[in-house]
Amino acid sequence: YLAVMAAMRFNVFQCDTDVVWQRNPYPVLKTLLGAHNLLHQREVGHTVNGGVVYVQNAHPSGPVVWALQEMERRVRARARNPFGELEKIIPASLTMAVLEQARPITRI
Repeated sequence: YLAVMAAMRFNVFQCDTDVVWQRNPYPVLKTLLGAHNLLHQREVGHTVNGGVVYVQNAHPSGPVVWALQEMERRVRARARNPFGELEKIIPASLTMAVLEQARPITRI
């Protein structure tokens, strides 16, 4: 649903139920990280963790929507092949950090 919502130009903030915010995250998301279109929790091994994902100001045909669609495609492929080798589904060379539209990839 993240890709669908982003393609409809909604800003989407997804958090797992075990995430606790002790302060309002929006001031940081809208100022310090306001130029970024996709933010996510980083997992060990430079992979994406869906526990915290924030999408803002994504263009419907831009790289953020593509990345979210690709993430969904890979999750569905993994679900169809749960005992297969992960490298056949998700090449190690394809990792995501912070994607910005019309800017180089930045790691924070």
